[in-house]
Amino acid sequence: MKSGFIGSTEGHSQLFGYNFGEYPIHKFNHFNKYDKLYPLYPIFCGTDYWHHECYRERVNSDVFAIEYVQNGDFIFVHDGEKELCRPGEIFLVHHGCNCSMRCQTPSAQKRTLCMDGPLLLPLLSACGLDRVFCIRDIDTARMDALFNQMDEFSCQEELDFGKLSSFCYSFLLTLAELAIISPRPEELQKALRFMRSSLNGSLSLTDLAKYAGVSQATLYRLFREYFGSSPINYFLEQKMAKAKTLLQYFPVKQVSVILNFSTPQYFSNEFKKRYGISPKNFRCQSSGK
Repeated sequence: MKSGFIGSTEGHSQLFGYNFGEYPIHKFNHFNKYDKLYPLYPIFCGTDYWHHECYRERVNSDVFAIEYVQNGDFIFVHDGEKELCRPGEIFLVHHGCNCSMRCQTPSAQKRTLCMDGPLLLPLLSACGLDRVFCIRDIDTARMDALFNQMDEFSCQEELDFGKLSSFCYSFLLTLAELAIISPRPEELQKALRFMRSSLNGSLSLTDLAKYAGVSQATLYRLFREYFGSSPINYFLEQKMAKAKTLLQYFPVKQVSVILNFSTPQYFSNEFKKRYGISPKNFRCQSSGK
């Protein structure tokens, strides 16, 4: 039932991924008539429904989106950093970011708000949201009310553009207020640094735990809690993320050697397992080679 690889290019931004039947289902309201002379304006808002076989990735994103998880668990990766986002949590897609998303549970649902405008980037920077990618422990009732209000705006035939722009401003300020940035444990940070330095080689769980200064059981628990996967699986995902960059410049066999896979076939199988497309076809479609 899974459809083929999809992809599109807008300027310097690329969007690609794959669907599963009709999923993901986007029930969005678009603000097509919005006056873009205002400093902030919404592009669309609504709800989308995902199947765990779905996948989306943006390279050099040309959008800013607030993704508010309602049901199920989403795996969100931004510039190589992975986050597990559960119901009641938010992840942010930023301009210029390389990011991907999929749901880890059989199905999932999230509410989305996409904004733009000349004030957007300065405001995100001023309130610190430009450095935030995942927001946890939020006041869900307050966030629900904000999304509900935006949905109500989108259904109005006659919009008060000034009021809507002011609401977008208040939305971002409230989001910044609700953002509680909980740093990852230092042991986990050490493990991630060790992994990043080992992407062109192999990884021993024993060596990783020793470097991080914790037991293997503790290390496994930390990766499950923060990323929803085992350390070894997370390491393979990081290798695959690096492989996508390398495939734009090198053939499949050479990439498998650079990343220290035992055989090109093993590399191809792992790549297709995660992205639903062979590295050879990915290379052809992403680089035109």
